[in-house]
Amino acid sequence: MTVEIGTANSAFDLFDKLRTFLTVTLPINERWQELYHNPDYTLLVGVFASSGTVTLAFNPFNAAASSWSGTTNAKPWQIGVEFDRPVHLTSANITALTSNAQPAAIDFQYSDDGLNWTTQDSFSGMTNLDWTSQSGIKAFTLSGNNLNKHKFWRLNISNSTGGSSLTLNRIILYQDGFPLNVQLRKRLSLKGPGGGSDEIFVNLETDYSVSGDWYNWRLYGATGFILGNTLDFATQPGTSLPVGLSLWNSSIPYWFIANGRRFMVIAKINTTYHALYGGFILPYATPSQYPYPLMIGGSNAMKPGSGSAFDTSQRWSSNDDSCRNFYDPGGISSDMTSLTSVTTNYLRFSDGSWYPFKNWYTSSVAEAAVTFGRNVWPWGPSSDHATAYKNIVTTIDNQYVLFPCIMHVDGANPSPNILGEIQGVFAVTGFGNAAENTTTINGINYLIIPNVFRTAKERWAAIALE
Repeated sequence: MTVEIGTANSAFDLFDKLRTFLTVTLPINERWQELYHNPDYTLLVGVFASSGTVTLAFNPFNAAASSWSGTTNAKPWQIGVEFDRPVHLTSANITALTSNAQPAAIDFQYSDDGLNWTTQDSFSGMTNLDWTSQSGIKAFTLSGNNLNKHKFWRLNISNSTGGSSLTLNRIILYQDGFPLNVQLRKRLSLKGPGGGSDEIFVNLETDYSVSGDWYNWRLYGATGFILGNTLDFATQPGTSLPVGLSLWNSSIPYWFIANGRRFMVIAKINTTYHALYGGFILPYATPSQYPYPLMIGGSNAMKPGSGSAFDTSQRWSSNDDSCRNFYDPGGISSDMTSLTSVTTNYLRFSDGSWYPFKNWYTSSVAEAAVTFGRNVWPWGPSSDHATAYKNIVTTIDNQYVLFPCIMHVDGANPSPNILGEIQGVFAVTGFGNAAENTTTINGINYLIIPNVFRTAKERWAAIALE
């Protein structure tokens, strides 16, 4: 097992450092194989139009497309984007579904200051038939290359197929085959060797919102890998729902811990501690009984949504119970029946299904407990927590006792069971403890961290630095 301690410049720099750690730094027999890597990313920091209404959250460049209509007869119509760094355009797909309101002539223009514009490529003579014959979607091959990068890009549309109105439903800009619509994410697909004959598949990508001020990672588990599905990790074989790691776009002290079976990331964001886990647990079963005990865990349940409340829930500073580290996980609801229940911990069972685990859920009161479901001991279920673990302090000779984090099913979903332990993670009392303390037991050093921001004595964990 290998440990790396350092400081990253941002969530994106941390991503690159983890990639190097897992694929280069680890010993050869524990090294994770890189199956796919998209190294680039962009931040959309502005969107603008000559008329009509567009915002960072609602615009046709957005992956969740929102249509835009220019004001009638306000030609030329212009709509564009500002990126955080220069990019080049090699192609574009434009969707325009409204007959007589589709582009007849388009200039793809760039600028370095948002004021002075130069045309890179022009297209004209388009008719309604050009659009309807392709279901309203047209592909444009552009002449951009690595020597022609610019921060500002816009469509200058001098006329429409009807002459007076224009509506665009979606605009996807591409740089060397990668879509730049809103954001080009860093993506990484990995295969861990496990004990040597295993194949452990995980997929990791950045996820962020400049306007929402959150910069996170998404982690997916999978059972295989298809190169053609790398633009959407949700389409990889046997994929799980994602978990999130809440970060920020500033300096991040970090701890990486990994072997061939699993890796962990501990990231300090301001005064909070966010944790990520990808890989096998230690199952209470033989390999033939439980051949693929893959768990993915993070610090933020990746709930869907938009708007200011959603942005707050995704930020590292969220105090929702859906923002909890994977070893004492939380979700957005008390539901334990649905396999799509959103939480910070998912485990693949021997039946091939991914099951959500959570001890707590976001409610009108803090730490609303999930009972008789799929929990992580010793924190859950709530009855055990309230009557036993909450009262534990140090031993009579002032030593700390570590408790394994045991994944178990209390209810009938799917059936009562004790599944195994999260490798290298232990519960420890916060009595007399502090963040980043270390304790040594049997020659192994342990890093002590709170559960994100929670500092009550029952909310601490010890991470084995081995």
